[in-house]
Amino acid sequence: MSVNILAPQSNSDSLKELIVSLLLEELQLNAKKIHSKISKQKNVSYQAVHKALTELNNKKVIEKEKHKYKLSLAWIETEIQR
Repeated sequence: MSVNILAPQSNSDSLKELIVSLLLEELQLNAKKIHSKISKQKNVSYQAVHKALTELNNKKVIEKEKHKYKLSLAWIETEIQR
């Protein structure tokens, strides 16, 4: 079964979308690793990544567990049902 999980609604090159895509591939990463991987694709500061992570966490798209971020299972289930 193929599932197309959509990132939060925004521009296709948005930082939040890159974070969601990265967490789909890597499952759990800390903020430093997320910044490191994204900065290879896009010129972005650590502060911008941290702000985006905080916003995604507040919107329940991702969860923070012991300094690592992962996609929220509830958010994934919601996206699958769309």
